[in-house]
Amino acid sequence: MAFYSAIAIKPQKPADLENAYTYFNKIYKKTNTIKDMPKAIKYLYVMASINHKKGDYDVSEVIAVRALKLLDIHTAIENNTRLKKSFYNLLGMLYMSNEIRKSL
Repeated sequence: MAFYSAIAIKPQKPADLENAYTYFNKIYKKTNTIKDMPKAIKYLYVMASINHKKGDYDVSEVIAVRALKLLDIHTAIENNTRLKKSFYNLLGMLYMSNEIRKSL
């Protein structure tokens, strides 16, 4: 996981983001249970961030909103408020990126 986390944060070649997304999507599907919900939400954040970096703002937004809904349901998750802030910040960056794209 450390390898894919590193290439998601700092991709070295074009395929890195796609490879990291595929990896995190696969482990998200395996951990999308109540017991593993904190991990699943963190994986959603990585996936949303990857799509933002790729310029796929709509998909990134859908993933972020899905995670926020899960956080609303699972309020006992440790760092719930911090995680929500991270997703709201990402949504703000998506909004700004969309506005810049529209103005070009």
